[in-house]
Amino acid sequence: MVGKNNSFLDSKQFKVSVLAVIVILSVFVLFNLIGQSDEAIVGHAGGDADMASTLTDLTVDVDLSGDSGETEIEIPGLTFEGKELCEDNDGYWVGLSEENTCFEGVCYDKLDFQGVTCGDTITADGKYILKSSCVLLPGAGASHGIEILLDDSTTEVLLYCESGDTFRNGLSRGSPSGIYVRDSSSSGVDPKVTIVGCGIEGFTNGVYLSGVSDSEFAGLTVTDSEEVGIYANGGSDNNFCGNSIQDSGTRGVYFYQTEEPDFQENVVYGSGLYGVYFSEVYAFDLRDNVITSSAADPSSSSSGSEVYIDSSDEGYFKNNDLCGLDGAKTLTCSSSTGIIGDGNSFDLYSACDENWPDLEDGSGTGDYTGCSSGVGYGSGAMSGTFEIDLDRDNFGSVGSGGLDCDDSDALVNPDATEICSDGVDNDCDSITSDDISDGFCSCASGESMYYVDLDVDGYGAGTVSCQRTGSAGYSEYSTDCDDSDFDVNPGATEACDSVDNDCDGTVDEDDVCGSFEIIGNVYYDDEVVDDGVLDFDDVKKFIKQTYGTS
Repeated sequence: MVGKNNSFLDSKQFKVSVLAVIVILSVFVLFNLIGQSDEAIVGHAGGDADMASTLTDLTVDVDLSGDSGETEIEIPGLTFEGKELCEDNDGYWVGLSEENTCFEGVCYDKLDFQGVTCGDTITADGKYILKSSCVLLPGAGASHGIEILLDDSTTEVLLYCESGDTFRNGLSRGSPSGIYVRDSSSSGVDPKVTIVGCGIEGFTNGVYLSGVSDSEFAGLTVTDSEEVGIYANGGSDNNFCGNSIQDSGTRGVYFYQTEEPDFQENVVYGSGLYGVYFSEVYAFDLRDNVITSSAADPSSSSSGSEVYIDSSDEGYFKNNDLCGLDGAKTLTCSSSTGIIGDGNSFDLYSACDENWPDLEDGSGTGDYTGCSSGVGYGSGAMSGTFEIDLDRDNFGSVGSGGLDCDDSDALVNPDATEICSDGVDNDCDSITSDDISDGFCSCASGESMYYVDLDVDGYGAGTVSCQRTGSAGYSEYSTDCDDSDFDVNPGATEACDSVDNDCDGTVDEDDVCGSFEIIGNVYYDDEVVDDGVLDFDDVKKFIKQTYGTS
């Protein structure tokens, strides 16, 4: 499409040149765009060149020369976002509902997936799908609903269950797991497993993970497990998001000898003894969950608790709703340290909304930190021995076994900023006179940090000192990227000179070396595409790379 202006843009030579450039570079640009990082490609992870979310017949109207002439440019391989468009273009949208924020949806081409069913074993990289529910029956020659066996030859496995299709157990109880994943790799590079949207029903353990790391488990519905709903044994850095674990015999979720598990936005209810149980776990993150173990037994000090933290360190426990039987323990902590929690609600089971697992307002909140030996009983409350945190800065007092050296002042704790020369040990490191030049303290009230400004352009970058008002040759700004050049600073105007004049980390940005303008719409199949669907940064990046303009 050509504008009305008489210019080089109207010439046949220009049209031929543009067409030649597009033909020659289209394949290069397609792979280049798709290979970009997540920042550039919306809804994409992994660099698949055949993603369903890649459209190849997009066009955009652009003024390349700045004279309002209109040129139609085809944009190959532009990635779009959105479940609806993914499915319309023969793709699988592997994601959760909009309420879940801890798992990012991704669009994949349906042709990439291999079908699986109950009793199968996965041993190679790839994308696998359960398209219809299945039952593990006697005579299948398999011990689990599905096995995923990882070793040094595997790098990434995706298992997706369409429409929540389910692995069901038709064997006798006592051994099988619904989804069994074992990592026996020894190369030091952990294979990644992503399992999304599957139902698991009636197995001894719903999901059993052995040595698995750096993996994601999202949107699973695990029901009627004889023992444990999700059992993570060993491994590290796994993310559990948006799962529902219901009616497990002993534990809804069991983390054993694992590190840094993230368990967020899940619902655990109806567990026989424990909702979520941590044993010898380091640095867990438990937040935004709804947890109950409705069969909790208050008659024994070792059983019955929505959350049980045993021999674990450095856990984070925030914004969880716990609901337990009257007289039972909702939170128990034993032989553990550094457990930080806030914003949690603790309800009696009788106070839970009749449409469980939705909760009414909590009857109590927990602001506390750390825990040590000792188990007690509470009526819809915490049990165990917790450190006292009077100033609610998430650090318990030294006197109760914590690290807060002044529990009457929320501004004094191990995470606080040390104030230079105020005579107070603000960060509880036993030092009260840090030097500002060390970078370990901040200025006192009424003082500010000033930086040496060698080129006197109002922006410094040199030695810092605390002053009430800046002396000559000092600036309160430390952002000068070249303190020897008066014309280079964050307040300068960018010029086309291969220098970062305005110190924003980019050289010759904006329109300083030529420009273009998107003056029309973006089209797909001759129809205007809604602005909210496309990532226009990708459009601009394509034009820059193809036509050498900003």
